[in-house]
Amino acid sequence: MNTHTLRLLTSLLLAPLAALHAAEPVTPPGDRNLPINQIYPPEAFYHNGKGGRVIDVTKPPFNAKGDGKTDDTKALCDAMRFLVANREQIKRIDPDGKPYSSYATKYKDCAWIMYLPDGDYLVSDTVSTGWPTIAYDTMDGWWSVRHHTIASPEAELPPREVKELNAFIRIVGQSRAKTVIRLKDGCSGFETGKSKPVLTFHLLQVGSSVNFGNSAQNLTIHTGKGNPGAIGLKWNSANWGHLYNLAILSGDGSGRAGLMMDQRHAAGYHRDILVEGFDVGIALVAGFFSHVVLEYATLKDQRKVGIQVASI
Repeated sequence: MNTHTLRLLTSLLLAPLAALHAAEPVTPPGDRNLPINQIYPPEAFYHNGKGGRVIDVTKPPFNAKGDGKTDDTKALCDAMRFLVANREQIKRIDPDGKPYSSYATKYKDCAWIMYLPDGDYLVSDTVSTGWPTIAYDTMDGWWSVRHHTIASPEAELPPREVKELNAFIRIVGQSRAKTVIRLKDGCSGFETGKSKPVLTFHLLQVGSSVNFGNSAQNLTIHTGKGNPGAIGLKWNSANWGHLYNLAILSGDGSGRAGLMMDQRHAAGYHRDILVEGFDVGIALVAGFFSHVVLEYATLKDQRKVGIQVASI
């Protein structure tokens, strides 16, 4: 091999390394802050009387204002209550004798969407489905159930293991940048030592295996200032569910956690999430049967832990 050939071969081998060295630093993938403007056709809305399953929280009977001044806590809670009050109750035996697996599809098809148009929805308490809540336990195997009404957080649970029936709670904002659920500054109940969510998908601390399909997307949850006991979002879902294009922000960096998944099951695919502030960014402490996929996430300025996967 002559000198010219050796030099040419060497330059070809080293060229990719030189290009790599000269390239701009690769930015790690994180929250993409997708500029989605979620609009539904008029016939999709329940209030238009055409059989739609999308409920607009600013329309009657909810009448949320979203003006950043009016307390919209009750309006948003009433809308969440509507989601669970107007669906079919889950049954282990269909009237025609088909097993539960075939009934699950029917149950899913009767689910609703709670839609928040662009606005600043001011709240002073936890947004939830509200009490009483429904739970169930099995009587004679998986094909038969007993329902329970749990009146309040202080109510004594039945002696048998119960599971909260909090399935198919789906919340969609019009756009992440302009659809905000905002906790009032210095709000009672969110002081130091508390652990209270701004938005929660479950009320009972017993876990569940029937909380299918819970989701939230396209909005911002803001915990305000002076609320060190605040949790931005408490979420769980069995089998499938998702959190998509969300920002969870603390106004002053304080707060217990941004995203809390502390009750089984927590199963789903979450993407394009920003959590800024809080002691803990994401707390995945839900225990067994919890498997979460997280992609395109950015965690900023946590005081203790970015992602917590065990009690601390």
